[in-house]
Amino acid sequence: MPENQCNEVDPPLTVTGIEQARKTGRFVKKYFEQTNMQFGQIVVKTSPFLRTVMTASHIAAELGTNKVVVDSMVSEFMSNKMFE
Repeated sequence: MPENQCNEVDPPLTVTGIEQARKTGRFVKKYFEQTNMQFGQIVVKTSPFLRTVMTASHIAAELGTNKVVVDSMVSEFMSNKMFE
């Protein structure tokens, strides 16, 4: 979806947001490597909002995993504006 066509209730990541998510994934991966943290499996957990799922998937990709778990119990407060 182009950035000028935004879903106000559940907007996607912008191009900047995608790059920030990728940078975060690279940062975390580097941190794991520098501190010799090793995991049998990496799972990225996220809320069901589109932008958080997109963020999680980009971070997961940078970490070399495709395991993204969407947890509907993880969310933010929904304001009345969301229902207008």
